Amino acid sequence: MQKVNRILLPQAKKYFLSAFLFIGLAVFFYLTVKNNTWEMAIELGWGLFLILISIAIFCIMENILASQILLRGMGYNVSFTKLYLILTTSLVANYSAPTKIGVPVRIFLYKKILGIPFPVCTANVSLEICIGIGTGGLISLIGIIHLFDDILLNNWILLFCFFIPVILFFGVKFFVKSLSLTSQFFQRIFHFFNVFNDSIKKVSKTALLIFIVLLVIRLVIRCMITYTVLQRFRYNISPLDIFYVQSISGLISIISMVPMGLGAKDLSLVALLVRVGVPIEAGTLVAAVERVMWTIVPFLLGLFSVYRLNVHWPVERGE
Repeated sequence: MQKVNRILLPQAKKYFLSAFLFIGLAVFFYLTVKNNTWEMAIELGWGLFLILISIAIFCIMENILASQILLRGMGYNVSFTKLYLILTTSLVANYSAPTKIGVPVRIFLYKKILGIPFPVCTANVSLEICIGIGTGGLISLIGIIHLFDDILLNNWILLFCFFIPVILFFGVKFFVKSLSLTSQFFQRIFHFFNVFNDSIKKVSKTALLIFIVLLVIRLVIRCMITYTVLQRFRYNISPLDIFYVQSISGLISIISMVPMGLGAKDLSLVALLVRVGVPIEAGTLVAAVERVMWTIVPFLLGLFSVYRLNVHWPVERGE
């Protein structure tokens, strides 16, 4: 029976990846048609369109480098190629489902492909999300005060929302510690949180600092793309305003549980651009360009990664 499982389980995983690839291709063509990608390329000019796509790919590679540095800060020396396959595959999962399932898919692939313990995988991804929310939240708070000074009194509510993940983390941690450890189930939970906590503490300060710097650089690159598109259509908006707009919109995208393609980031970006003086038609065009850069491009890269994982999934070991 165990021999049959060792043969059938890897084959089942390969069939699952094949189905995942097929669904991903269908979603990719749907996004391409829905977003009028080719008309947009003609309107922007093919030269500028290809330059923007190249910048988006560079930004994705920079994101992978940041994740690699954070993993090394936790004591795991991971190759860039494997991390590229995992992260881009998780992006396909994000945009192939109504909710952001890319995070659990990424944790699963970390464990299966890289051999990292499950609590450490969870700690790493959670730390990335918390740093993204924390850094983006601080910048966004300044941006909200700058762009919405007329509703300054309501900012304390937003500030509280930024700290909800931190409050939940420490609340759950305290609850787990207060449980009776007589049950084996609770012992496993306690062990999980112990390893989770130790993994967070083990991250070097240098790795954290580099990760935050790369995060800010990535935000600046996104601002460059937005600024370039607005300049192409002769809308002269302050780079600082664009920086704040992107930080607030990016934070909404992280907190939202729906993928960017379903509108959480698009609507906020258009509304914020209108707030700083961009006509709604131009704001909609910028949001469409953003969707191509940060949805269709990583989605296409992810499809190749899913295909590669499907072809090279290690059958012999049953992993």
